[in-house]
Amino acid sequence: MISINMISICIPYYSKMTNADFFLKRCIESIEKQTYKNVEIVVTDEGNAPHNTNLAISKAKGEIIKILFMDDYLTHDNVLQEIIDNFKGQWLVSGSDNNQYPYYTGDIHQGNNKLGSPSALTIRQGTEITFDENLVWLFDCDYYKRMYKLYGEPVIIKGNHITQGIGEHQATNNISKEIKGREFYLMKEKYDNN
Repeated sequence: MISINMISICIPYYSKMTNADFFLKRCIESIEKQTYKNVEIVVTDEGNAPHNTNLAISKAKGEIIKILFMDDYLTHDNVLQEIIDNFKGQWLVSGSDNNQYPYYTGDIHQGNNKLGSPSALTIRQGTEITFDENLVWLFDCDYYKRMYKLYGEPVIIKGNHITQGIGEHQATNNISKEIKGREFYLMKEKYDNN
């Protein structure tokens, strides 16, 4: 277990998202309600999802870094304390409202993501892996695969810790079949022969 004096919450902001200000306000309010108070909030608004997330991580100063997409929020007031209490190693995944029992799958690179969205993720400061900015659809699957190869399985906290803002506003719903197909092919090439 590492000594944790501060947790950084990295929120990639997308001003073009429908109801962006509402989502960001709800997200930040869920952080402000936390019982654990030594929190740094890093909000960035630059570029695509992986680039924006990498930028936020690069600016974070906490010993551990929690990713929280702006349309998602912390489900209850003790989420950060539970992350602090359970964090060890390099990465941790929290259960969410639509995935309370996350687990790692060997074929995650093929889109079989049972860990959840990046909002479920907490990493140690200085983790060597960044999100691949050439991917849009499977950037989280690729990140998880590389984390697993370097650090092994994540610590997993089961239950409902993250509420995901699911709806038409999500980038996931606006990605073309062509992009999805290209990324499945790229991931197959990258991992199936290794």
